Amino acid sequence: MSTTTTALMNFSEEALERIIEIRDQEPGDEEYALLIEITGVQGVQFGYSLSFVPVGEAEPSDHMERHGDLAVVIPASDTENMTGARLAMSSNPMTPGLAIDNPNNPSPDIRDAIPEIVEIVDITDHQSGENPYYAAS
Repeated sequence: MSTTTTALMNFSEEALERIIEIRDQEPGDEEYALLIEITGVQGVQFGYSLSFVPVGEAEPSDHMERHGDLAVVIPASDTENMTGARLAMSSNPMTPGLAIDNPNNPSPDIRDAIPEIVEIVDITDHQSGENPYYAAS
């Protein structure tokens, strides 16, 4: 496994501070990395698992990047689907905690049902605010 200076993901400062706070509670003197994995599909978005693993336990094929004092490991099989994702604190009071905003979405099952569809393009401006699916009034 090689550590790269090219980050696939980015982190809000608040989320990074919170993750480091939690990581520092891990027992022992080993260096721990945040492992971010795609665990499947939930509706039209990916599901994720975040956990801490000793840096030495990462697979040689895994992607590792550093965000300040935090090592982040992404399995090789997930790197394409995690490129450009952002980890931040949720702005929704109904779902507090960490949230991943990922511009990549899984292919909907409709593709299998309608083979004539050759491409699905997401034209949502995800950076436009809390609810980017609707035009501002």
